[in-house]
Amino acid sequence: SRGGGNYFRIAAAEGDVDDALAITGKDDLAEGKVPLFYYADFTIDTDGNKQSPLYFRKSQLEDEFRRVNPGSSLPKVMVTELLAVLAELVKPGGKDNELKTLVFVRPNESEQKRKECEKAGGKEAPYFIGQRIVVL
Repeated sequence: SRGGGNYFRIAAAEGDVDDALAITGKDDLAEGKVPLFYYADFTIDTDGNKQSPLYFRKSQLEDEFRRVNPGSSLPKVMVTELLAVLAELVKPGGKDNELKTLVFVRPNESEQKRKECEKAGGKEAPYFIGQRIVVL
């Protein structure tokens, strides 16, 4: 993506790309595309609100479904793409109410990676570009 003269590269983990390709039957995923995994009509309860989760890791989606629906067989995994979803979220005049319930579920290891980055940076101030920080 490009914003304010700055360039950002987003890349999915190799295993996530492999999972997406296996589901979609495609041979390749375009550079800069990040797959998101979900189940149709699957919601989670967050502080009393029903939210439609999008996962960066297929395994996390499956684990959460099993936790919420013990003993149920897994439904068909669906795949979408991060930048396409973000484009829909910011589209002027968008009327899709389902988009209002979307929530991105970060990979489990993201918090640990954040702590490692902070520790490696020592007392150095974090690097900011405007107010945008993306940790996946």
